Amino acid sequence: MAAAACVGCSTSSSGGFILFPLPYKLLDSTKNLKYAHQNPIQWPRELNKNVTGPAVAEPGDILSISATDPANRIPFVGEQPILLDGTIDLAKFGRVVVGYRPLAEIEAIINAAVKANGAKDVVVTVRFARAPESKRVYVLGDVVTPGSYPINGNETVLDAILLAGGLTRKADERNIILSRPTPVCDCRVVVPICHEHIVQWGDTSTNYQLLPGDRIYVPTLSLFHRIFGKLGPQYPPCCGCPTACPLPAELCNEGCARPGAIVDHEHPVSVSLPPPVVPAVAPPKTMTPPPSAPRIEERSPPVKPTLRETPKGATALPRGMFPAGPEFEPVLRSTSDRITRSPDPMAAPPAPAPVRTMSGERPKIGTAETIREPAPTDWQSPWRPAGAKNDL
Repeated sequence: MAAAACVGCSTSSSGGFILFPLPYKLLDSTKNLKYAHQNPIQWPRELNKNVTGPAVAEPGDILSISATDPANRIPFVGEQPILLDGTIDLAKFGRVVVGYRPLAEIEAIINAAVKANGAKDVVVTVRFARAPESKRVYVLGDVVTPGSYPINGNETVLDAILLAGGLTRKADERNIILSRPTPVCDCRVVVPICHEHIVQWGDTSTNYQLLPGDRIYVPTLSLFHRIFGKLGPQYPPCCGCPTACPLPAELCNEGCARPGAIVDHEHPVSVSLPPPVVPAVAPPKTMTPPPSAPRIEERSPPVKPTLRETPKGATALPRGMFPAGPEFEPVLRSTSDRITRSPDPMAAPPAPAPVRTMSGERPKIGTAETIREPAPTDWQSPWRPAGAKNDL
């Protein structure tokens, strides 16, 4: 229940929570003003723009002032910001009021002030140093970042909506309006904007050119339309069916023209295509593998272990035990040295043991008569005294 109650909650300006956020709605009087215009207004719009009127300087704008005779070293030549009281500082020529005046009138005021102080041969020209920040439009309602945005006189309704980040998911794009400021006690100007037609059809009939002070208001969809995912009804001039413009088409026999296709624009039905060039492909060569060399296997001679018997007078001990006595000390010492001494990795490998036969002759490699006997320094049996000969 708590999760369901929090759906749609939002933070208010006072720091509390609102269960159902208040949407941006159109007043009934605003709807009546909107429905009064059943056709697009004859205003400058996209593809048919016009100048917006004389350039008027306001406080916050920066003027660039230049003179035709720089040798006189006029101190106010350069950029001059218009102060809050609408004046600019002309140094020894004093301050003059230029706020809310056209540039032509500002030039006349400055030239009169300069000539009144003795600089009769100097002609001063005035222009905006950069785009004036005082010329703004206002984008309000269900947009991503509502606020005021500076314009340079070339923007349209679509430009202003994109400056505000575009519409949100809850925006009612079928009830967007454009309000133009009018004097006190005068009639009001509220015209509908067909946002769907502007962005989907490229219809420029309601994509008007904006003037400083224009307001674009984007209302919120009703709760019913948000739940069921439907948009509200359309009203004139945002209704009707578009008609496709006849456009010349590029026709080709295969559906898509290949590179190098020659199209006859006077007779678009006949299309001449050059014959495709198929490169000749050589048959694949068969590769015969080279004969493999016979593999030579090296076999080591079989090793027949020598049999050792317990010498006479010696007692056989259990495995792992060594007898004690002076005659066994050399054998035990050499055995412990061979077990505890760690091999040296840099030492040369040991020489192979000599191969001897029963008859004393050198046997042939690979014969069954080969018998290996341990080297003189090899380990001896623990139960045989040192120096005992082999009984075999």
